[in-house]
Amino acid sequence: MKNFSQRGFSLIEILVALVILTLALNAFFFTFTSIVGNITTLEEKTAAGWVALNIIAKTELGLAEGGKNKHFSGTDESMLGGLWQWHAEITDTAFPAVSRITVTVSKQGESASQAVMTGYLRSVTQ
Repeated sequence: MKNFSQRGFSLIEILVALVILTLALNAFFFTFTSIVGNITTLEEKTAAGWVALNIIAKTELGLAEGGKNKHFSGTDESMLGGLWQWHAEITDTAFPAVSRITVTVSKQGESASQAVMTGYLRSVTQ
């Protein structure tokens, strides 16, 4: 009677291990792709927020083009290697010495806004 001792893995065991490995790697790559997409989105939203804050600061300092108007826009703001377009609207508040400015920012050539920022200024109507 021959005594066969098993050495190594059978073909079925190897195939099952490969299927499990493939599923695990697929889940890893899906998660990694999702994380990279989220990082890109966060970077764009951060840059758009910075553009909005810059416009509010420029308006406060009187440096924004059209800053004396109630509605003004621009398409040439550069931030983090991208070009941004923005629209600002100044409205009155209950306090005559204070105006509200709302700045909406989107990537140049796109209509969807990346950031909307509201700030308060000394009234431009005085």
